Amino acid sequence: MNNENGGFQTIRIYGVTRDPQNGEYAIVTEFKNGGNLREIIKKTHSNLTWTKIPGILKNISFRLFCVHDANFLHKDLHSGNILNEIFPNNTIGKSVISDFEVLLGKEFTRAADIYGFGMIMSELISGEPPFEEKKNVQKINCSLPSKLNI
Repeated sequence: MNNENGGFQTIRIYGVTRDPQNGEYAIVTEFKNGGNLREIIKKTHSNLTWTKIPGILKNISFRLFCVHDANFLHKDLHSGNILNEIFPNNTIGKSVISDFEVLLGKEFTRAADIYGFGMIMSELISGEPPFEEKKNVQKINCSLPSKLNI
């Protein structure tokens, strides 16, 4: 997923490591000092103006185009998977796409990634992750008792 200049459009992966205590594997990637876009939106939404938002979206859309142009799919695109660099003057630098999913037995398309990009657009504009209001709705137990007295 390199472009012609040799630059990466996704997070650089340096290797894999394994926790000796629990045996779990982890991928070692490049560090992005700004963290993920969801955290940036939470912390600085009031500073994200209509002059800044289009630049951020253009950057992400170009990265996604490069992924698709290389015939790859992300399969789980959301603001938590967009990592960013923050410059000393507090401006957001180049974004990179991270956390690609490997889900077997399910069909995914570019359209699903584009839908994810639309959700990122919505979150940047509103300041809220998509469907956030659904998290606060209590689930109602609709199960029937094992015995009914009729």
